[in-house]
Amino acid sequence: MTSIAPISGVTPTRPARSAGPNGAPLAARSAGAAPLSATLFAPGPRASGKSTSVRERFDTLEERFLPEKAKGVNVKLQFKLSGSGGGEWYVVVKDGKCTVTKGTGPNPTATLKASAKDYKKIADGEMNKMLAFLRGKLKIDGDKDALKPFDTWFKKP
Repeated sequence: MTSIAPISGVTPTRPARSAGPNGAPLAARSAGAAPLSATLFAPGPRASGKSTSVRERFDTLEERFLPEKAKGVNVKLQFKLSGSGGGEWYVVVKDGKCTVTKGTGPNPTATLKASAKDYKKIADGEMNKMLAFLRGKLKIDGDKDALKPFDTWFKKP
């Protein structure tokens, strides 16, 4: 049997890690980029660790609004969530006020479309919003930048 001598100057490679040192999945992002927030969906209040439904999330949106965080903002956002527990909501943030209306509204700045199940996972931090967008589970029509700061305008659970 013949043995093969190693090539000098070549070091063996290791397979890429799919998890960080604590076992958490590694997130792909460029050097210096800010970490992706868990949600652009204003997480709802949680009682004893239980997640709220999509409906509860929108029902409490106005009372969780932080006007000081949305100074100078003027956006109209349409949410279209399909499937069980879904629905349509029209959210207007303007002049330090937030109004939520069930249904559709005129001339939204951006329209977000997802299944209620996927929206809830993203809002609960169980699904990465960027990956959901890239995989087609989250669709945004209109000004995508209008949705980026959305979760900062509301109280966290």
